[in-house]
Amino acid sequence: MGRATIYNLMNDDPPDVLSRVLAADVDEDILRALGTREQRYTLYHLLDHERVTLSELADVLAGWLATTESRVTTNADRSSLRIALYHNHLPQLASAGLVDFDATQSVVDRSPLSAEEREIVEAAYLAEHWTGDPITS
Repeated sequence: MGRATIYNLMNDDPPDVLSRVLAADVDEDILRALGTREQRYTLYHLLDHERVTLSELADVLAGWLATTESRVTTNADRSSLRIALYHNHLPQLASAGLVDFDATQSVVDRSPLSAEEREIVEAAYLAEHWTGDPITS
């Protein structure tokens, strides 16, 4: 996710954003969509990229996932992730209405997100990545 997106989340502090989202009545499909790192990371990436190829998405996510485990990504990681995205994660996100996945073209488009859906995805990002330090530009 690009830094500009994080700085523009809202004018509130991250704890306020997280509290507001946690108190909201959130659709079950969105909660399920945020249930795996692969699906969350897909949504984070699509906040800054409206359209990506399956191959590009697998490369980016494999790198992010390897980094969280302090290791280097491999071709096998990318291949395995591409298969999991194709058969599992992207269809689930599409079913939730969060992405449009064209399996024949291997292209993923971000679906138009409501303000609430975008805030929930951004709050999930903050919950996973915010260190407690103030967010400043």
